[in-house]
Amino acid sequence: MQLFLDYLEINDHLVRVHTQVLRAGSLPDPSLLAQSNRMINNIPRLIKLLPGIFPNRSDPRQAAALGDMLSSLAGLEADLRGKEVRGVKGMVSGDRLAVLQQVAYMDFEKNVGVLV
Repeated sequence: MQLFLDYLEINDHLVRVHTQVLRAGSLPDPSLLAQSNRMINNIPRLIKLLPGIFPNRSDPRQAAALGDMLSSLAGLEADLRGKEVRGVKGMVSGDRLAVLQQVAYMDFEKNVGVLV
């Protein structure tokens, strides 16, 4: 059960938290910095342990769920792997810009949805 909770936290919150840390510049909030690093450090553990939760590879539902989960984690890990940004394991400038643009666009869509 904890693996699923960790997966959901990483999938739902990592980009937002990491973006807040990056937006803070040279003085990020220490609690957000710790939270971001904790989630980033949990990605390899989840990638290693998730296949044990879906043991029946012949079941298309289990295979699809595992594939989706591993794909999203691997994508996050590839974006964040081994790069340091002001004490944060994370993204290089181009990746930071892409995340900031994505977050800004999501905020824009949310605001437009409220107006409609």
